[in-house]
Amino acid sequence: WDLLQAESGALLVSQFSWSLWAGEGSSGKLAYQAIQPQVVALGDVDGADLPATRRELGELEKAFPQSLQTLRGSRATLEQLKILLPTADIVHLATHGHADARPGQSWIQLSDGRLTVEQIYGLHLRPGALVVLSCCESADPEQQERGPVTLGAAFLAAGASQAVASLTPVADEETAT
Repeated sequence: WDLLQAESGALLVSQFSWSLWAGEGSSGKLAYQAIQPQVVALGDVDGADLPATRRELGELEKAFPQSLQTLRGSRATLEQLKILLPTADIVHLATHGHADARPGQSWIQLSDGRLTVEQIYGLHLRPGALVVLSCCESADPEQQERGPVTLGAAFLAAGASQAVASLTPVADEETAT
């Protein structure tokens, strides 16, 4: 995948599949086929004062019009997230995050409560998934004492191949950007 941001501000994410035909009636040329990744985005969480997450989700809707499933407001729950995660190539979580080295004290805010590191370990992610944690301190290395206790590391331990996470507190507007 090539993950870039264009000068216009549009997010460009592409997944490509290549095949080589070498059979009857084939010229042996390389064939190209673009595949839309399945994207799950969660944001605009009830009780979280993060107005920029609405814009963030809107940008994802423009970038993935055919393959995005959005959990916003009262639908941004753990139950709904668990239903969609096994099919997602990209998981984008735009909400509050909190880092703490003590067990059970790092979390991501959902509409129905907090998603803790311990709960993340038990999630069923699609193999090879990319997880984007658009929230504060989701990969603070100072919290990484004796194992995968940061939010980003927990998603990697749960099966994600890649995680995009922040090292420091980030304001709502900057996180959306």
